[in-house]
Amino acid sequence: MRADKTQLISEYLGYLKVSGSLYSSVYPNMCKQTKGYLKIFQTAFR
Repeated sequence: MRADKTQLISEYLGYLKVSGSLYSSVYPNMCKQTKGYLKIFQTAFR
């Protein structure tokens, strides 16, 4: 039981690491895209 628990925790930490790196690489691009979309919407519905 304990070995399973430590394996689960290590897998979870690895998942957090991967998702964190993905998030840090994807999030800025998403912010730029969202700002672009907001500008388009503002000019379209003015």
